[in-house]
Amino acid sequence: QNVCDGQQATFTNASSISTGNLTYNWVFNDAGATSTLINPQRAFTTQGIYVVSVTAISPLGCTHTVAKPIQIFANP
Repeated sequence: QNVCDGQQATFTNASSISTGNLTYNWVFNDAGATSTLINPQRAFTTQGIYVVSVTAISPLGCTHTVAKPIQIFANP
């Protein structure tokens, strides 16, 4: 999802586990911004490409991380 600066970008988490509940750690690489929500939103204030990652953590401490870039365009 690519958006203009100042607009909300919505991140969708597709992680699942057969037993128990996952916890999440999102890193937006934008001024140290993080979130523990399942599907967070973030408004980036500066144009550029940011690599956003989410780590899913199982009740037993197993982790899996996915990182993808998002491009933020200058607001017209």
